Amino acid sequence: TALIAVAAVMALILMSVGAYAIGCRFFGWNRAFEFTENRTEGGISIESRMDTDSLTAPVELRDGRMIFIVNGEELDITDRVSETEGFVYEYTDASGMTHWIIVGLNSSSLNDYGYAECMAQKDGDYLSGYRVRTGSGDDAAPAWYTNAIQQIPWYQGVAKANNAG
Repeated sequence: TALIAVAAVMALILMSVGAYAIGCRFFGWNRAFEFTENRTEGGISIESRMDTDSLTAPVELRDGRMIFIVNGEELDITDRVSETEGFVYEYTDASGMTHWIIVGLNSSSLNDYGYAECMAQKDGDYLSGYRVRTGSGDDAAPAWYTNAIQQIPWYQGVAKANNAG
């Protein structure tokens, strides 16, 4: 089951290439995901590595409640997640990169949750993101993710640009 989950996570990693330095390396939440970009005359290669030993969900279920645990904070988000509504948590790391962690439900059960992380560079340009445990295994984004991502500033800029063109 863990191997299937790892394969699903790797299949769902979403990458976007922005204008950043050769040899750029950055990490997702809890350093479980490492992304490395290398530019050569032949183009751009992006490698991703997942550390399954560090891969932990940003939530715990306790006494029928969903507790969000990131950066030493513990928040009860039970009433803030559903199949259509995702909880969005934002923080900026020591390098100035902004992270948004989104948690939502794939069904009416708290046990059936998923989460995602989106990251932006210091200048606000989208850097990368991934989704984990987001439903049926196909590549379609769940409603909670689709609705929640619209709250993220870089996504609002992309949507505005797409509508203008």
